[in-house]
Amino acid sequence: MKPIETLCTWTVLAGLAAAAPLSAESGPRYAVEDCVRIGLENSAVMARARQDSAIAEAEQQQARSEVLPSLELDAGYTRQDELTEVDFGGETVAFGFLDTYRASAEVSQSLYSGGRSWAAIRAARARRQLARSGLDEARTGLVRDIRTSFADLLLAQAAVDVRRESLAVLSAFLDQTRKKRQQGTASEFDALSAEVRVLNERPALIAASNRVATAMARFRRLLNVEHPFALEGELERADAAGTLAGFERAALRRRSVLREYEALVELRRRDLQAARSGTRPELRAFFGYRGANTYGFSDADAEWEWHWDAGATLNWPLWDGGLTAGRVAQKRAELARSRIELEDVTRGVLLEVQQAFLDLQSAEEAITAAEGGVALADKALEIARTRYDSGLATALEFTDANLARSRARLTMLEALRGQVNAVTRLACACGLPERSLAEIIDRNAKKEQP
Repeated sequence: MKPIETLCTWTVLAGLAAAAPLSAESGPRYAVEDCVRIGLENSAVMARARQDSAIAEAEQQQARSEVLPSLELDAGYTRQDELTEVDFGGETVAFGFLDTYRASAEVSQSLYSGGRSWAAIRAARARRQLARSGLDEARTGLVRDIRTSFADLLLAQAAVDVRRESLAVLSAFLDQTRKKRQQGTASEFDALSAEVRVLNERPALIAASNRVATAMARFRRLLNVEHPFALEGELERADAAGTLAGFERAALRRRSVLREYEALVELRRRDLQAARSGTRPELRAFFGYRGANTYGFSDADAEWEWHWDAGATLNWPLWDGGLTAGRVAQKRAELARSRIELEDVTRGVLLEVQQAFLDLQSAEEAITAAEGGVALADKALEIARTRYDSGLATALEFTDANLARSRARLTMLEALRGQVNAVTRLACACGLPERSLAEIIDRNAKKEQP
């Protein structure tokens, strides 16, 4: 065997060993729904969003306390080292008591605060809705990223399979060419060309394998999973149907980011209402019940005396140097800005739906074209094989046909990946990340019925 033939043989074997099927990776096998579930449970993004929601719940509870009655208990004990003595013309009189006890309870209730308390409650409710919408939007974004990354990883693994099959075909063709060379029916150029094709195919296979390893590492990080696992599934054409107008209506009705900015507008409105209460009166009522073992300088013989009092307090800041006016102007500007942001986000959501819809249409057309290309490439490879076996074609013609077939299959896989990801992005843009487009259309149809 010639040195170049030996080198080529060992190169092929090493390439096949290095590009072992990644689907055989140790660990459990996860389908896309399993990955979505794991990502939602483990993701740091979701953990932060859930804590934001818990904080908003606590803030709402604090705001409610402004309009609820408050009860305060107070108690004390004082021990003096000695009594104070006063000399009255030679007669010494002691004042006070060595041991003094006291206790009191007071209930107070805000009767009017210029609208500040109720504005705070409504603002806290808006913050809670803001946090919940943020949680939903984070969930939507995470599901979208997991599904698209899953499809990208399936494409990378399928590309490895295509490269591996192409290398196997070229290796078998190399063996056939060598036999023909020994029989004198193939030229040295054909044998060298076949060897070069095999050598050139191996780096492409190694690069494809490295892309899978890198994509898998990123995917593990996205799921926040350390243990190894394999993917279960393959790229398949996703069901997609509907009109752009229907998807836009679904997005306006269901998209969490719109609810988030609507809650922000409501929050700014309540902040403005609270700012206006800065120069309005505040009225509170109170009732107290107090007891002590001594009052003034009278000795109660260590018996407690109890008294009650009730009343109301009115606080009315008539002038604060323009502080309230400045706050009102600030809150009014923040409200106007939040409304502008809501309009801009609404346009952005509609643009996102339109882009995903156009990507879906392009992917559908690409799949149709790629299907025809794969069929033609398969047929061309068979013709090239037959012609070469009959001595009517060169090895270069066969290897070119094999390369065209590999490209056609990769193009088909990329088109499938594009269609699957377009469906995912469109469903997420409509605010329904875990539902198919068919379900979105059915929901729209039911809502539009009279």
